[in-house]
Amino acid sequence: MIYKNIQLTCSETELDTFVSQLSCQYSVHKFEEQYAGHFIENQFEGQEDARYYILVVDNRTFIQPYLPFVQGYQKITTENALESIEHHKAAIVDDIIFTQFAKKPEDQIFKLEQKNLNTMTALASVYEEMLALKKELNQLSTKG
Repeated sequence: MIYKNIQLTCSETELDTFVSQLSCQYSVHKFEEQYAGHFIENQFEGQEDARYYILVVDNRTFIQPYLPFVQGYQKITTENALESIEHHKAAIVDDIIFTQFAKKPEDQIFKLEQKNLNTMTALASVYEEMLALKKELNQLSTKG
């Protein structure tokens, strides 16, 4: 199946099942709040509305102190946090999907090697038949 222009090794049903089983949690915090006993560096010092978020997708934890996927450092606020989290989550899920299911070049190389082997076997059979016919033709021409 093709997913976002990438050939996958699974069916759409298998992909849907896989994605539905991925866990996802998030939380949005003020920089004054600690995460795992540590303060997260605030690049927006003095801006009270600046936030960071914790995003956990399938046991992968991301601490995001600024908007991802935008140029420069732009602060996360309560107004843009959810949209940013959804976009970030979608990118992570895509990465997990591609890691798990994308066809790899070595898969294609193996298929080509198999085709080559089959072609060589077929050519060898044709060559053997040709030699047998040539031998038979030589025998017929020497009798006549």
